[in-house]
Amino acid sequence: MSRSNSSHYDHRMGIYRITHIESGREYIGSAMDFHVRLGQHLSKLKHDKHHSKYLQRIYNKYGVDSLEFDILEIVEMPEGLSDEVVKTILLEHEQVWLDDRKPVMNSSPTAGSTLGFKHSEESKALIRQILRDRPPASEETRAKISAANKGKTLSEEARAKISQSLTGHVRTAESRARQSASTTGVPKSPEHRQAMSEAQKKLGEWPNLKNNLPGHPFSEKARQALLDANLGKKQSPEHRAKSAASRTGLKQSEETKAKKSASMKAFYARKKLEEEQQQIQEDLNGDTDPREAA
Repeated sequence: MSRSNSSHYDHRMGIYRITHIESGREYIGSAMDFHVRLGQHLSKLKHDKHHSKYLQRIYNKYGVDSLEFDILEIVEMPEGLSDEVVKTILLEHEQVWLDDRKPVMNSSPTAGSTLGFKHSEESKALIRQILRDRPPASEETRAKISAANKGKTLSEEARAKISQSLTGHVRTAESRARQSASTTGVPKSPEHRQAMSEAQKKLGEWPNLKNNLPGHPFSEKARQALLDANLGKKQSPEHRAKSAASRTGLKQSEETKAKKSASMKAFYARKKLEEEQQQIQEDLNGDTDPREAA
């Protein structure tokens, strides 16, 4: 890979470009050390592991001599800045160049981001396999993740995006089994139980409450799927004992008692009506024409 602007090559920080000499196609990046960054590119290209598939293909087909490395901008930094601040400033400069030149060999149009980058199907399969085979997170790691996310609240926009991404998604039986195994026997903290209790209480505040989902009634298809999934299922003695223990000592409000009473009365009234209608139908079916009897 040839190097232009050699008189400026000793400068260690700024924005660089890798160009395919024949076609003029460009790759633009930022570096805290030009020499180190160039070495990283060459190493990844040599081992066929470069993140830019376009740059990798050109290297594989035409070789390193078809590429040219040059410096677009030297970025001077004041002393005493942390590496994180320096990287942020460099990325801002890089983004200006990306927006201006729109290099086709960059995997992403955003500096320092993989936004817009698409993995191949083979790459996706490999990532899924790696994630499947990785060992479960340690208790220390789980505690760190929990502490980092404690108190955070998702925006409505983020909630909408998550909901949209999960719509129509069906988990495999293996995925459900893994989730069940990961939570089986894990005790909930008093704070967790309190949060669950508060969430359930808030459901009653919604004016259009149906099926315990505020404003989102189940479709007939969903109802049937739930019915089929639970048909014939029996709770284990252990499950029944836990359910009974969780309700021991709980006192229902007068409003709750009245609702349950009204619900049961309506249920038995419907059942009685169905029985009467069935009896009437049976009587009608049993009647015969007197002339036929003669």
